[in-house]
Amino acid sequence: LLKLISKYVDNLLVDKTKSLEKSSSKDMLFEVLMARFDILEENRKAFLEIYKILKKNPQQFIKLLPTFLESMIITAELSKYKVNGLKGAIRLKGLMLIYFITFFQWVDDKESSLEKTMTALDKYLDQAEKLSKVFL
Repeated sequence: LLKLISKYVDNLLVDKTKSLEKSSSKDMLFEVLMARFDILEENRKAFLEIYKILKKNPQQFIKLLPTFLESMIITAELSKYKVNGLKGAIRLKGLMLIYFITFFQWVDDKESSLEKTMTALDKYLDQAEKLSKVFL
């Protein structure tokens, strides 16, 4: 069921970002990831319940990692963010990390404008961009 919910969110994300204008990688990632959080926000209560269940049962979360990885690949593709080869694999894992740490901010963000989530995501993307210039 959780895999199907993830696919549903991915499909909504594809539809929601069809008219996204091309810009810098960071800006594209920001827009696509925020679109994903907007989708979660539309069903906030349900997604928070799923989060609580997974938090109590981390083995289920681990089983879902391949599904989350697929979702991040879709996110990268929609953002025109290259995740091919060795560098791409590192970038993809970084993207997944950014999504998860921003998700924890979203959980605590009580504002419907998601201002705290947006601020955190922007900060994490800036940090990742600086790190990638040094290491990649």
